[in-house]
Amino acid sequence: MSHAIAAAADLNAPPVTKILAEFVTSHPSQGWTPEVEHEAHRTFLNWLGCAIGAANHESVESSLAAIFTPVFLSHQYKCAAKASTELMAL
Repeated sequence: MSHAIAAAADLNAPPVTKILAEFVTSHPSQGWTPEVEHEAHRTFLNWLGCAIGAANHESVESSLAAIFTPVFLSHQYKCAAKASTELMAL
């Protein structure tokens, strides 16, 4: 059961999403080695996996249920086994 909590919005807060989006889209992304780029991608995917895995919301549960239906399970296991092998090689 969820409980509604009222909170006042800070109307003077900086537009954080816009600032971050502008930084990401204007960043040259070429100031580091390919190894650093690779680790950045791994870190992002790790964060994403943790965020999805820890999410306790019906929309996430529905999405995961759709992915792990019996029709897709054999394919998912093959993909997971391949991904695990590839990650272990890193």
